[in-house]
Amino acid sequence: MSNAAVGKRRLGFTLVEVMVATVLLGVGIAMGFGALGAMTRTELRVRQVEKMNLLAVQKLNEVLAYGKVEGQQTEGSFSDYGEPGYKWTLETGASGTDNVSTVRITVQTNENKTTDPSSSASGLVFTSPNAQSGATG
Repeated sequence: MSNAAVGKRRLGFTLVEVMVATVLLGVGIAMGFGALGAMTRTELRVRQVEKMNLLAVQKLNEVLAYGKVEGQQTEGSFSDYGEPGYKWTLETGASGTDNVSTVRITVQTNENKTTDPSSSASGLVFTSPNAQSGATG
């Protein structure tokens, strides 16, 4: 075999090399699309949680502005906010301090799937001792 024949053989790629490169490129593209899909799903979930956080804070502010927790609605939807796909629940409890109650608003989707995220906001509400006993000051 002469040097000229060996040089000609090395000028191009073999069919096996081209096939391996094509397979590797295909696998890389498939993995890229998979990663892009996962990022899109994650972004949608983050946006949903962010919206739920905002709704929870809005509802908590509404509850705290009312000034007392007794007699308030304990659950509802956000239809009046233009978000019919979400619902809220109100939980109250003792804080350990007289005339102060804890308030917690939890926001969930209406589907109630176990994989759906939820969000909550909590705060404290003070009820005047005069308002509780009915006495006026």
